[in-house]
Amino acid sequence: MHKQIFLFCFSLSLVSAALGQTKSAVPAPMPVSQILYHHWPQQFMQWVGTEVPYSMIELYVDRTAGPEPLYEVVLTQRNPWKRIHYSNQQALVDSGKKNGWEAYLVKLQFDVPASAGPGAKYLLRFSDQNGTPVLWQFVQGSDVTDQGAGLSPAGLQPPVLSYREQSAVAGEGTALKVGKAVSVAEVWKEIAVPPYFNPYRGALTENFDIATFVGPAKWTVEQAPASLAVGSGWKLKSADSEVTLSVAALKGNSATFVQTNSAQRTKTTFEATLDNGTWFTRKVHFEPLPASSAKGMTVSFTPDGQRAKFEVSSGKTRIASGFVSSDFGQAQPVWQFKDPDWLKSKSAQAQAQGVGNHSAGGR
Repeated sequence: MHKQIFLFCFSLSLVSAALGQTKSAVPAPMPVSQILYHHWPQQFMQWVGTEVPYSMIELYVDRTAGPEPLYEVVLTQRNPWKRIHYSNQQALVDSGKKNGWEAYLVKLQFDVPASAGPGAKYLLRFSDQNGTPVLWQFVQGSDVTDQGAGLSPAGLQPPVLSYREQSAVAGEGTALKVGKAVSVAEVWKEIAVPPYFNPYRGALTENFDIATFVGPAKWTVEQAPASLAVGSGWKLKSADSEVTLSVAALKGNSATFVQTNSAQRTKTTFEATLDNGTWFTRKVHFEPLPASSAKGMTVSFTPDGQRAKFEVSSGKTRIASGFVSSDFGQAQPVWQFKDPDWLKSKSAQAQAQGVGNHSAGGR
């Protein structure tokens, strides 16, 4: 059983024993890299008709990102199907291209109303990569409430979880104009209760969380502590990222770590237990920075023979579950989803990577 759990935890690459470290160095936990978490304070979307060559428009907004708000627009092209990303900041464009997205840097103008609420109007303007003007008016059709909470269908390969903490529907007047073509939002008949409730096919979300299940990175240890204590930590480096792991709490052979990365606006904490030189992850929690009312996401693991159960939750609400198993001969981790429905039987598989030593002991 111990060997099976060891192989599982190593292949999962959430935490692992560091390879090639000196005896004076404490084994390094593996940084959380197989789950990419991103939080957006606001998201707007509309399903679009055949008047324009797109089936959906999405706008992601973060006014806490720095001196200027961070915007990302996604247009889903109908034929051939593809998602085209636009942003007002180069770093987000570069990150998208690295992930294989079609992404462009554009000037975005987003006008917001003096006060939010039913009837409030938002206006987005930009020109696409071909110089075609895009104009989108979003009208808020209801109050933002917990009744709009839930998962939104998202990517299948790799699996993606998109969770809404609170939402409102679009209202009459929501419309997208691309060039000279205009697509007006239709009544959302599936949830309408006329004449009392007349929603249109779109939504405004507050606190929108995205978790993408991807392959792990290969990390080298740049700095390691001589002993395990609260406040001690590691500096690790991959091909394109650097992280710091700090011990926030310690009880026996169990520890709580805080993972920070200047390139990501996320605070990541995880709980792990050290056993025979190997760290075993029990729980990972993601929350946005700076701190907000957002609940973030938590992933919990329970060993189960040659695999482990996992559950993903937002606050006290479970939003996904499944099993992580591995091909022990090749150390291939596989995330197998039981729910939500559109991810059921879907899996994510990635080659595990270890942690190598660059400079053991502090420097």
